[in-house]
Amino acid sequence: RIGDLVQEGIIHPVWNAISLRKDDWLEMDNVVVRAARNRLRAWADLAATSTKTVNGMAKTVLEHETMTDAHEAVVDMDAIAEGRNDFPLIGRQGTPLPITHSDFFYTRRTLEISRNSGEGLDSISAEMAGFRIAEMIEKTTIGLVTGMTYGNASLYTRAPTVYGYLNFPPRLTKTNMTTPTGSNGSAVLTSFLQLRDLLYAAKKYGPYMVYTSTDYDAYLDNLFSTTEPSAGTLRSRLLQIDGIRDIRRLDYLSIATN
Repeated sequence: RIGDLVQEGIIHPVWNAISLRKDDWLEMDNVVVRAARNRLRAWADLAATSTKTVNGMAKTVLEHETMTDAHEAVVDMDAIAEGRNDFPLIGRQGTPLPITHSDFFYTRRTLEISRNSGEGLDSISAEMAGFRIAEMIEKTTIGLVTGMTYGNASLYTRAPTVYGYLNFPPRLTKTNMTTPTGSNGSAVLTSFLQLRDLLYAAKKYGPYMVYTSTDYDAYLDNLFSTTEPSAGTLRSRLLQIDGIRDIRRLDYLSIATN
């Protein structure tokens, strides 16, 4: 802290000087990265498919526009019939760009003890902080945690809020999906096809990523049909549906929120 430097007689601090040495930072980076790779599938998949780049530190709200589907075609024999004049309605939407962080610190004495004893710096705080950050981002992406709302709501058609898959207001829902039991493969397949038709009707043609709750794997990896073992597993049969790219379990998605 600047106050500590002043007490030591350093009135003009050197801004590129740090308390941690290079090896300390490397060890901390290693454990933070390791913590962030604990089956955070929803966020990892979303980040891998996103084509949007933005300087998040230079903006607080990412804005975009929505537009209604306007105009109509008129069919006649001489093109003199007057069509209905129309114009698309434009709305402004905003997504906040918050910072997810978890604070920890090492005292000067802790650093000196580590260096004097020759033992590595205890980096468990960095590992746990990294995991908590990654966990919060994953849960917010799924929609298990309500994302923050930020900005002047009167400027947008909807309050600028960070939404997840389960709480995005315009999301499509099918509430009567057939739950697999190990012996109803055909019924589960029918539900998946009906769900795809629902997406087709909304002009969403895939590819699709299917996420399941924590108790689905036992049934997805079981036989599709107990009377026809050659049909393979339920998972392999569902993956044959055109448009489905993969079926993945989310460790934070329980049966209560599926």
